[in-house]
Amino acid sequence: MRRHYKLNTDGTAKGKPDIGRIGGVFRTNNEDWVQGYMENMPHTTNIVTELTTLLKGLQIAERNGWIPLEVATDSTEVIRLLIIGNITYDPIICECKLLIQRMTRVVVRHSYKEQNRVTDALAKEEAKIEFFWKNYHASSSPGVCK
Repeated sequence: MRRHYKLNTDGTAKGKPDIGRIGGVFRTNNEDWVQGYMENMPHTTNIVTELTTLLKGLQIAERNGWIPLEVATDSTEVIRLLIIGNITYDPIICECKLLIQRMTRVVVRHSYKEQNRVTDALAKEEAKIEFFWKNYHASSSPGVCK
């Protein structure tokens, strides 16, 4: 069987707007850990965190050649925005769509929050960190994800 990759994404913001957190996990089709990422975002909203975590994941996947790629998000709004767009979020939506087009073999699907526990944990773990715009890339599963 040919190798492909899975990306689970999650983003959250406590208020409207407030501090946001994003997290993503890359795995192989055999569920082997490839890489994780998480980051804080100052003064943001839920939809911006969800779109940003998708964008960061697509950028990492393209940089590393991780295709074919199946993206799972618990945000039905992200999927809807990728289809119909939104003038407020069009810059980030267009960047996501451009990456998806350029990589050619990318599918974005909805997953229920219960199926996205690891990325939810990464985003919550990032909430404990005091500074913003810090990237964390893990080449092995951190303790929070076990």
